[in-house]
Amino acid sequence: MWLMAQSVEYGEIVDFLRFFVKTRNYSLVDRIGLASSPRMVIAALYEALRLANVVRSRKYKPFRIEVDGREFVVHDACVVEKAPSRYEPDIEGRLLEPVGDLSKGTKVHVILCPRIPEKGVIDAFVNEVSEGERGMDLARKVAALSLASSFPWSREFGSSPKGGD
Repeated sequence: MWLMAQSVEYGEIVDFLRFFVKTRNYSLVDRIGLASSPRMVIAALYEALRLANVVRSRKYKPFRIEVDGREFVVHDACVVEKAPSRYEPDIEGRLLEPVGDLSKGTKVHVILCPRIPEKGVIDAFVNEVSEGERGMDLARKVAALSLASSFPWSREFGSSPKGGD
């Protein structure tokens, strides 16, 4: 279930912020979740969008990778590191061709570039966050969901740990 408010889905914002969690850049998500004013939330979101544009401009050219015996072409990778890496990967596999300074056959972790939310979703989020305490609660929920979706149990089991919701 995605966070919904006033008929607008904020899953795009949560997914966008997950990139920063995966790359251990918690400060942007923390600034949104711990903000004391709408202005602070908007400033952190602005910074995240700006940084995402820089990251996307440096993405890798498409390359081939083997995952569980199957070949794939990765088109939108922003981080490719030798496994194990310091990041939480979107894809784990072996390179079928050299990428950067990594040679063919290297086991790698790949993080895909962040997807920039649609303009209408960003506008709705900013407008709602600006509505006072209820909007600030929304910002805290979005930040919390982006953090929670990166915990191992959410990937391994597809639900919360035993005893959770």
